[in-house]
Amino acid sequence: MKKNFVKKSLASTLALAMVATAMPAAFTTASAAKAPALNRTSKTLYINENAVGNKYDFNISNKVSGSKYSWTTSNKSIATVNSKGLTKPGTKTGKATISCKITLPTKKTKTLKATVTVKENATKVWAKNAPENNTVGIGENVFDFDSSFSTASGAKATDYRMWEIDEASNTAGAKIDRKNGKVTTTKAGEFKVRVRAYQNKEKLAANDTVDSEWMTIKVVSSLKSVAQTATNKVAVTFDDNMKATVKAENFAIKNKATNVVSAVKGITFSEDGKVVTVETFASYADGATYVLTYGDKEFEFATTIGEVATIEVKTSTVVENKATEIEYVLKNANGVDITDAKKSSVTIEEVENKDGWYNTTDGKLTIFNKGSVAKLKITYHTYKYDTAGNEEGAVSVDATITAVDESSATIGAYKNYVITEKDSVNWDKVTENKNVISVNETRNLFLNAVDSNNNKVTGLTFESGNENILLVSTVDDHATLIAVKEGSTVVVVKNEKGSVLWTLPVVIKAERKANAISLAKNSTTLVAGTEIATDSIEVKIKDQHGDDYAVAGNFANPVAVKEYTNGPKIDIDGKNITVDAKTATPGTYQYKVALANDANKVTVLTVVVKEKPSTPVNSYKLELSSNTVDTVVDEDTTATKSVDVKVLGYAGGLAVENAEAKITVTGPNKYEKTYDNNFKFDYVTVSNGTITKLAKGTYTITAEKDGKTIAKTAIVVSDTQAAPTVTLNKTTYAGIVDDATVLAAMQENTTVKNAAGKELKVADGVGITGVEYTKNGSSVFVKSVTVKEKFGDNSFEHTVTVGKTITIR
Repeated sequence: MKKNFVKKSLASTLALAMVATAMPAAFTTASAAKAPALNRTSKTLYINENAVGNKYDFNISNKVSGSKYSWTTSNKSIATVNSKGLTKPGTKTGKATISCKITLPTKKTKTLKATVTVKENATKVWAKNAPENNTVGIGENVFDFDSSFSTASGAKATDYRMWEIDEASNTAGAKIDRKNGKVTTTKAGEFKVRVRAYQNKEKLAANDTVDSEWMTIKVVSSLKSVAQTATNKVAVTFDDNMKATVKAENFAIKNKATNVVSAVKGITFSEDGKVVTVETFASYADGATYVLTYGDKEFEFATTIGEVATIEVKTSTVVENKATEIEYVLKNANGVDITDAKKSSVTIEEVENKDGWYNTTDGKLTIFNKGSVAKLKITYHTYKYDTAGNEEGAVSVDATITAVDESSATIGAYKNYVITEKDSVNWDKVTENKNVISVNETRNLFLNAVDSNNNKVTGLTFESGNENILLVSTVDDHATLIAVKEGSTVVVVKNEKGSVLWTLPVVIKAERKANAISLAKNSTTLVAGTEIATDSIEVKIKDQHGDDYAVAGNFANPVAVKEYTNGPKIDIDGKNITVDAKTATPGTYQYKVALANDANKVTVLTVVVKEKPSTPVNSYKLELSSNTVDTVVDEDTTATKSVDVKVLGYAGGLAVENAEAKITVTGPNKYEKTYDNNFKFDYVTVSNGTITKLAKGTYTITAEKDGKTIAKTAIVVSDTQAAPTVTLNKTTYAGIVDDATVLAAMQENTTVKNAAGKELKVADGVGITGVEYTKNGSSVFVKSVTVKEKFGDNSFEHTVTVGKTITIR
């Protein structure tokens, strides 16, 4: 028995051993064995050879010795794989399945699979459409931008796209839907817009994107309504602030029935600049229809005079012991001011005045002491009576007037104030207070305040509310501020008597430092082997407060993301990155551009170098550095301002040469000049201390080759410069009528102020330098004057319309 048991046990053990040896470990279900597996079951690759992730090596874990491996792809156009599992993108984007068939020594098989998604980075992205003349109006969804993009291989790009507005250039309050490209604007101005292509949010945050060129869009205002407001005035309402845009000569008014023109005397603006009041020399006819022309459009409005319906008393206080004229407004039933037509029928009666008197001869009221009150009755008379002797249609109103001290009567609230590095302010362009300064900065503070007669308040002094954080000194008509420490305080404003008039809040922020970097464009495409295979890309830097920061010297040399063989030459020129790809090998190259003080703050520049097409040039295009320019000048205008103009020849859709062409520019006032290709179109010229400007309007640029027009475009020149104001103080002058006397009369009898309210005096080398006039005996009609204004070390001569008659005898 014992012997048989030993034999059976031995046989069983041998059998188990044979079974264990024959069974492949990878295919067992025993807990101690693991099946073969791929190191990844999904992977994303990019066609772009210079991008990270352009290949992947699939590996298998838990291999069985002696097994054979066969790698295949479901679509070679999308992804290829070699005999060792190394997978690379093909020529198309999409998804492919990478399979590995494992054949064991026992001839049994198992197939492992992984999904490979192949994408390609866009190398170029662009706007497919643009508004006519790159101009839109004010409103919601004024334009719907569309975009497209392409890749180096021609495969479909797989990036996301988004629209972006350059806030630094956004003077139109423009907003854009990042996804659908619809733009909403809130005021006239301009903005720059571009489309960006990116792979994911992380690369977008790092500015690792491909961007289109910035497109400059001009936003123009429009006229909404015209309505009579006085016997010789109409209110013209716009959808935007027009203070820096319109002038009196922009309007024309005529009687629709008789075609008699009502000459425009002048214009004034509402506080927000949206309502322009146009005043004519003559009053309008009662019950007539007039036509106002603005630009190329006409607007009709009805005029009424009628009878007085209401009286509005404008005077509620007078300065103690000072004779003051009582101001009132007569309005008809339509709310039109008809004071000029009806004031001869108004009487003012003193009802009560125990501390003063009303002079019926000159219409002035005097109250001797502060706090005393006078009561008046103002009546408009029709002098029409019924049979009982009662006056019909008369209108009366009672007025109570109080005496106050002079400062209370003449100075109210200030309009606004600005902290700036500039030496003057154009108040027509200021819509809100600017009260921020950073530590270690020195800035000027300008205050816009007028008295009850709309004259600028002078004789003010400025003090700091806390000298531990802000130093303040008075310089002429403004203050100089030096920020010492972060915090907030006020600037105290006093009058000549030392009385506090206002306290102006000021915020002192931390010392500015470079915090963010971006490029005017993040990609450029150049053609190797051509003389035009160069580009210059502007660098932009913002501080931690979101404001522009000095660029030159504050960013590091661009660094290639990987080592390239015979790539383009990358260099720095001031605030620009220069690219030279004349001798570069075709391909895609990427460079990181970082802040000099923070290597983690970067943006990426992509340079796509194309091979020169073998086909000849078949089209031409005029390229401008800008299609819209503004001739406005200030103290920073120290050099000539120009637009770069060139015509390029294209082959196979790529720019390959500067074309040999004659370029003609035509514009307003019979402007015509001819240039060779690749020139600068000067719209503001600074020479020998004098600034000159091109006239406003559209300048057409035409390129010709062999007598045929090959390209055409235009530059729109605008001028938002606020002209000085000329106030005529006296209309008579002694002398004979000649050029010298007329000039002297205007120089001596006027007050000239610039846009900031600073007086321009001839004694200071500025002010009126010329007069355009016509004469009739001793009467001289002054059409306009030439006013010289200094901007830094240079001067500009404005032409200011006067439109008034003086007498010289």
